[in-house]
Amino acid sequence: MSGQGSQRGGADVPVQSLVAAEGDVVELSVDDLPGAGYRWTLRAAPDGLRLLPEDQATSAAPSEKVGGSARRTVTVRAERAGSYLLDLALIRPWEADDVPPAATRQVSLTVFAGGPGGQ
Repeated sequence: MSGQGSQRGGADVPVQSLVAAEGDVVELSVDDLPGAGYRWTLRAAPDGLRLLPEDQATSAAPSEKVGGSARRTVTVRAERAGSYLLDLALIRPWEADDVPPAATRQVSLTVFAGGPGGQ
């Protein structure tokens, strides 16, 4: 996996660009706000990518500051070559679906068959 710069998505949402090969595990590091009840969630894993279970995704202890952020890793497996746009939302999981997220983030992921460049 390697970064390919960034661009802007809809509604001025920054887009991070990544490249991976089929079968790769792609880790997206995010900063949750557990003191306020917020956590980043992947809105839906597109066909061709598989969201790994939560117990395989948690990666860090909370910040030492009260109410601070906690680093967590959202992990997907690239199962099929293609171009994908991952939509992440910073939400409180117990709130109704019609409550807008506190923030959004998009990640563009290009998955190559057998490795970057088809190797």
